[in-house]
Amino acid sequence: MTDRENFPANTASRDIAVSAAQRGSLVARGLAATKLALVKDRDTLYRQAREVYDHLTDCGGTSWIGERIGWKWVPISALTEAFITFQRLAAEGYGKAYYPLSTLYGGEQSVKGNEGLAEHFARLAFDWCLANSTRNDPEIWNDLGQLYRHRGNYELEVHWCRRAAIQNYPWGLFNMWSLGRSPNGLDEAEEGDLYWVIKAAEQGNLLAIIHMIHVYEGDTDHEPDDEQALYWYRKAAEQGYPWTEADFGTERFFDLGMRYRHGDGDEADEDKAEEYFLKAANLGHPEAQYELAELLSERGENRDSEHWLKCSAQLGYGPAQLAYAEMPFVPEEEAQTLIDSALDWYKAQAESGDCVSQFEYAKMMLSPYGDWKSNPEEGLHWLKTSAEQDYVPACRRLGNEYLRADISGHTTTEGIYWLSHAADLGDPWACEMLGDLYLLGHGDGVNAPRRGSLPPILVEPDHKQAVAWYELGIGTATPMGDRALAFKLGRHYLTGEHLQQDLQLAEKWLLHSAEHGYGSAQELLGDEYLSGSRLRKDVDAAIHWLELAGESSVAARLKLAGIYLDGKVVPQSLSKAIYWLTRDPDGRGRMNRQMKLVAEKCFDGRFSTAEESVAQAWLEKMANVVFEEAYAADTPFAAGPYYALAETYELGLGFIKDIDTAIYWYRRAAEQGHHAAKSRLCDLGLDWKTP
Repeated sequence: MTDRENFPANTASRDIAVSAAQRGSLVARGLAATKLALVKDRDTLYRQAREVYDHLTDCGGTSWIGERIGWKWVPISALTEAFITFQRLAAEGYGKAYYPLSTLYGGEQSVKGNEGLAEHFARLAFDWCLANSTRNDPEIWNDLGQLYRHRGNYELEVHWCRRAAIQNYPWGLFNMWSLGRSPNGLDEAEEGDLYWVIKAAEQGNLLAIIHMIHVYEGDTDHEPDDEQALYWYRKAAEQGYPWTEADFGTERFFDLGMRYRHGDGDEADEDKAEEYFLKAANLGHPEAQYELAELLSERGENRDSEHWLKCSAQLGYGPAQLAYAEMPFVPEEEAQTLIDSALDWYKAQAESGDCVSQFEYAKMMLSPYGDWKSNPEEGLHWLKTSAEQDYVPACRRLGNEYLRADISGHTTTEGIYWLSHAADLGDPWACEMLGDLYLLGHGDGVNAPRRGSLPPILVEPDHKQAVAWYELGIGTATPMGDRALAFKLGRHYLTGEHLQQDLQLAEKWLLHSAEHGYGSAQELLGDEYLSGSRLRKDVDAAIHWLELAGESSVAARLKLAGIYLDGKVVPQSLSKAIYWLTRDPDGRGRMNRQMKLVAEKCFDGRFSTAEESVAQAWLEKMANVVFEEAYAADTPFAAGPYYALAETYELGLGFIKDIDTAIYWYRRAAEQGHHAAKSRLCDLGLDWKTP
């Protein structure tokens, strides 16, 4: 190998030039212009032919013999036309045409092979690319790299491909990936094996894009990711790849919708969920149609929700059929047909071995309230079948059913077994049920309503066992298990009602619950630190926890407002009180309790005249809000706003007292079934039914 082959040459370009002697001649200038126009035309012809060549031969890198259809959107005849163009350009001394001819004459790309011509154009291409390597043209560098590959010089192949890649030339980037080289010259395994191929794909290299699709579809060692696969599918479509959304797969669109609909933390995104559900729904996926209907219903988009629910029901999706049957406009006969079809669907799914459907069908058979004939024996069979597949809700429900004498008899041992199994599978509710069972001796739970008499004792109470189950449930670190159960255990220790009072343990578990964002624990801690009757008195801590609870609790906001209005434990502050009174994160309005608090505490001389004016202006503003809500309310949700407005007029909260107007609105609320309105009218000596 000569030095010329090993090192980039500094040879002058062979482009058409006009000598200095010719430049003064008008004819010569015309000739030069004509030649430049021809060059420009040749550049255009070359570029069109090269794009077809790169598409169909992967920039000369494809190795196959005989006819090939190629990418569907580029006909094979286009490669023949490109070949003819390269021949013409080469005959005119256009150097860039030499490299594609060297591979086409190789006989592997739908051109009749000619070994002599292939070698001839390979030499011409090498000499020309080397002579023009000083140009800032990454295509030349990449072709030169490929020519060095055929000569077996790996080092210089990498050198020229890297130069092309650094300029973001798509095929240079792709070739660096295929060479297995990292950006720092290390093996890709040490640097990240997708670096160059990702950059090539981002530059629109179709072969790289298709590789990225394979990567994220799980065809390589990388973790599958449908959203990334979809991203690259769309990039392929932008390059003309003839794929449709149906090719991506309805099930994958549905899975993406579920990922964003029910994802944890930052991953939850209702807009993205709707986007993917809609794509799957339009492709006829019944479960996506059902999920989309539920999402739209939550947003108040009832017409679209009903449309998709009906579509899903018509496709025979059981849950949609049950939901659609409950629509008030569905005739009774049609509703019953839908319910019967849904039952058949659930039973068929259960018989196919689907543990979720087995559980849902079991619940239907165990329920005495559905529009179908219940069958407790069949329900228990499918519940056990589902539980035997370790489906946690079924294990928990089966354990509960075995503890209920009216369903399955006193099979306490079986009940404890299945609840313990659910607990072993990480279910905090099963841990709580077992904790309640050993705390009380029966399975009705601490907060369950009594049914006229004490439930039968199933096990000997064992507080040590109860606490162990509670603590295991807390340790599952799920939102309910971690927070609610810690609150329950802390309250037991605080009150001493079911466990021996232990204020240190009470504070430990209440703090655990509060620190994990459980509002009830935050509010209880606030109360306890404020009073100091059981836990230590700590006003700063009390305000801290009440403010956190106040983000979601009306009661906590009222307590904070009262604290700032009284000024006994913190400096009096009307502005802070009104801030907490006006907070309404749920958007539910009903400000009467807040208004009553201001009316009670702001006009007894504790505030200045200016502050009283501020309080009065706030009352008037809130009264107008109550008025607007009442006038905008529609049946069947009007009774509450009507009652609130009536009370505002009766008590003079922001309005002048007007008992007649109050009675008018009390009557309207009573007509809507509002019991407090009926009672108030009776207190006033009036019959709400009488005009």
